[in-house]
Amino acid sequence: MDVTDDSVRLREVLNLTLSGDLSDAEEFIAAGASADRIDLMVRKYHSDVAIRPYTMSYGALFKSHEGVNQIAWLADRLRWKRETKSATITFHVPGEKELSCISLYDAKIRNETLYTTVVYRSQNVYASQPGNIVALSLFHRDIADRVEARVGPITFHILSAHVYHRDFPHVARILNSGCR
Repeated sequence: MDVTDDSVRLREVLNLTLSGDLSDAEEFIAAGASADRIDLMVRKYHSDVAIRPYTMSYGALFKSHEGVNQIAWLADRLRWKRETKSATITFHVPGEKELSCISLYDAKIRNETLYTTVVYRSQNVYASQPGNIVALSLFHRDIADRVEARVGPITFHILSAHVYHRDFPHVARILNSGCR
């Protein structure tokens, strides 16, 4: 559906779920994604400081949120109890004005395979999705190595999956090229 958010026009799908194997940047670039944008998103997720133009560091959320290295905590939890249903980390602080787009990261080991589920409250699926997947694939591989599990799929639940109106011509070009 078409909506306007802060006077910006976008097309939105509510409650989109995607699931698949890990992906590398080259696959997305071959399909028409921007290599620079993928690199920007990977740096955003793995830097301890905010990367311009962003005001928030996702790397800090993963590695020092409220003083906790959440990746290490999650891996320790999986090592301590491999069948746990509670290897879940979150990123929002009640009362904060600015919220990260990523809300929750959950990991499970089943049959010695690591499964990851990520919940986004909002995601720009044209510009950010490829880089988000690549960045999270790096975390997924790292955690699988730490807990000595096989790498399984990642599932994304996106509460507001959207494309900005300004990006429609770029999306149309990719879709018309036959890359899907």
